[in-house]
Amino acid sequence: MIREITLRGIAALLIAIAALFALHRAVWLPLSCARAAAIGEAELANAGGASYLKQRAGEHVVAMLSDCNAAFPADVRVVFARAFAYENVGDEHAAVAEYQRALTIDRRPEIYLALGMAQLRALDRPHAIDTLVRACQFDPAVLIDIGGDDELRKEVFTRCEPEAAKLLP
Repeated sequence: MIREITLRGIAALLIAIAALFALHRAVWLPLSCARAAAIGEAELANAGGASYLKQRAGEHVVAMLSDCNAAFPADVRVVFARAFAYENVGDEHAAVAEYQRALTIDRRPEIYLALGMAQLRALDRPHAIDTLVRACQFDPAVLIDIGGDDELRKEVFTRCEPEAAKLLP
């Protein structure tokens, strides 16, 4: 009789522990990571023009989002915010890896654009052009967001819209 009660108590305790773990993993962690990503995006946007402020904000956001790899279901906003934070820190290769991870979750033109620009800064021009062409194929308006390099913009546009590229000067 006592043994049966003890086994039932242990079983109930194990079920309670499993339920708490599932609740933490499926509810608490995704919510806290989404909140941290929103706060991180705002912090990075308000970092100002000085590079040391951007780097400091980037380091803080990377630290805030460090435990979010285990979040399920994966939230593209968290991965995108972490990639942007790595860019602010100056770690372009980590940013590229995070943007590529974001593409495994969702395929949006802004992710392709950000990945292509990060690949450019990481000095991987051929892959950057391929990625920017994909972004252009999703939404040709992203060409406006390709900064400064007219030659790059023209090459991407030529590969994205070959017929329309004939109209370019």
